[in-house]
Amino acid sequence: MVGPHVSAVPEGTLRDAKGYVDVVCRGEYDYTVHDVIKSFEGDNNLENILGISYIDKNGEIKHNADRPLIDNLDELPFPAWHHLDIMKYFDGSKLYPYVDMIAGRGCPFKCIFCLWPQVMHGRKYRLRSAKNVVDEMEHDLKQYSKLRKGMLRGEIFFEDDTFTVNKKRAHQICDEILERDLDVIWSVNSRTDMVDIELFKKMKKAGCRMLLVGFESGDQQMLNNMRKNLKVERSRKFAEVAKKAGLQIHGCFVLGLPGETRESMERSIKFALDVGMDTV
Repeated sequence: MVGPHVSAVPEGTLRDAKGYVDVVCRGEYDYTVHDVIKSFEGDNNLENILGISYIDKNGEIKHNADRPLIDNLDELPFPAWHHLDIMKYFDGSKLYPYVDMIAGRGCPFKCIFCLWPQVMHGRKYRLRSAKNVVDEMEHDLKQYSKLRKGMLRGEIFFEDDTFTVNKKRAHQICDEILERDLDVIWSVNSRTDMVDIELFKKMKKAGCRMLLVGFESGDQQMLNNMRKNLKVERSRKFAEVAKKAGLQIHGCFVLGLPGETRESMERSIKFALDVGMDTV
């Protein structure tokens, strides 16, 4: 098993599974899963595989050392989407059908509520090259014609926590899409501390439809409490500039973190209404 839950509580997972799970691959699991499968095909020896927790031959739970984060993400193969029927997957905030992409892993920010850097991808921000990213987009478009504009209006969604944080790389991806004249719609996750009308306009021109934005709260004290490192007024400006560039906004909020009150929640609701999100 892989993923955030089993990475956070590998021992509990193996105990609760009562023998139905042999191995937990913690954190970034690309090479870990590969090594586990290879061991099953060979000597079935898991002792030297980094990043796993497992039940040994004596029924004891073992935790091997962590596997280092993957530095060169370009060396990973594209996901094997051909094994899935993407028409069976639906998300109300995205166009249908959609395919997920990850153009970079890790997040340098320290928001207290977010599991991805804490459990899965770490805080070291690693980026795939723009060419590699757009190669995958082109690959997906060839494989799934229904992702193209003019068909069912499907889209590619960038699951990165912070797609727009590195402005130079965001520009490079847009330039690569425009140079290849790709017929594609895409959306991204974004933070509000990066406000750049020229980048937003280029993203729109390159096919970007929507920004999924972690506003989190309309109350400054709550933003401070969650270590979001954002200002409410900056978030207002971000929304204003993004809408001016023609991008839709999906607002993400968290209610109930430490220090939350009825009044602070009301301020978040008022903020969301004032800013005028497309979806929330």
